[in-house]
Amino acid sequence: MTADLASPSTRTVLAGSLLAALSGLAIAIGPNLARLAYDDGADVLAVMILRGLAMVAICAAILRMRGMPLLPGRSVAVLCVLSGVAFTLMSYGYFSAVQFIPVGLAVVLYFVHPMIVSVIAHLRGITAMSLRHLVCGVIILSGLAICVGADPVALATREGIAGLVLALIAAIAVSGMILINAQAIPKSDPVTVNALMVAVTTLIFVSLALVPGSGFSLPAGPGGWSASAGVGITFTIGLLSFFYAVKMIGAVRATMITSLQPVFATLFAGVMLEEFLTGWQWFGIVVVVAALVMRDLDKAAWTRRSV
Repeated sequence: MTADLASPSTRTVLAGSLLAALSGLAIAIGPNLARLAYDDGADVLAVMILRGLAMVAICAAILRMRGMPLLPGRSVAVLCVLSGVAFTLMSYGYFSAVQFIPVGLAVVLYFVHPMIVSVIAHLRGITAMSLRHLVCGVIILSGLAICVGADPVALATREGIAGLVLALIAAIAVSGMILINAQAIPKSDPVTVNALMVAVTTLIFVSLALVPGSGFSLPAGPGGWSASAGVGITFTIGLLSFFYAVKMIGAVRATMITSLQPVFATLFAGVMLEEFLTGWQWFGIVVVVAALVMRDLDKAAWTRRSV
């Protein structure tokens, strides 16, 4: 029985919510570190491969210390392969979208995925979605648009449409990955599930890097390698925290809380890259946090029902 199908205790909800927030915080550091790696000569493929290798190594070390098997059972392995393919599509769609549309706009389009997860879970009878859920979801997207400075005018071109399609592919793919892993985690451990998922994704990216003309380029100096390693470490913390949160409070609630990720990324950009926030961006942050609080105030909306 998953966390979506049973009513968790208050302590479990608090712990799971904190883990989901930690996930958003950790993953938000990644793009800023990736920017440093790009500035040192690395390309997107290299950063994603190094990120994946770091996570698989860390997860393998954790499993070995805990005396757990590196590979799950056959049924879970099949789910992990599927989620690995979905995660590859997410990474490709998101990182390709920013080549055609502003990063801020790509972020907002990508973060349609909490709404997609909520709707699918509602239609499958896993979690009830109230009108408050829907309204707060729209408010969160509006706040994110303000926070990251998204420009909808950029969509009115052929490149803008291409960016829109790629960002939505990423949103749909990550929704699929979350829901698939939510089925796998009750049958295994989040560390095992995520290690195999990322291993599949990394193998796909390595295959792409071997294609002639891929443009694969490693970092040129120690700064770029350190930044790439940092992406792997923060990515590991973020994914494991998220799926432990899924195990405790369910995929829908954990996914919605990670809407804080672009907010954290914007804050870190000010600290690490000296991209300071404007008054409007601070207003957007307040809107996102307020909408998340409003959404959680409706206790009846989080009532689980069996299927």
